[in-house]
Amino acid sequence: MTQNKENLYQQMQYSVLILDSDPAVRRSLAKELYLIDMRVFSFSNAGDARKSLNKIIPDLIILEQNPSCQPSAELCAELRMDQKPVLQKT
Repeated sequence: MTQNKENLYQQMQYSVLILDSDPAVRRSLAKELYLIDMRVFSFSNAGDARKSLNKIIPDLIILEQNPSCQPSAELCAELRMDQKPVLQKT
């Protein structure tokens, strides 16, 4: 790899969007992701997360899997149809 490509790789910062209703879970995930130099966008509801997707393009989306949360399930289905990388946590 050339020096320029190495520098570019070292400067890249990946981003993760977290959607979870539990603030403790969001804080814990964000803390761990910050430690490995990830940029984190954290949301407690699907509406706010959906709005942010008009402004940011995360490299990974972590969603709470909650059958009682219809907006979250709809957002997950939309993201999968758009072929976005989604990780559902239980």
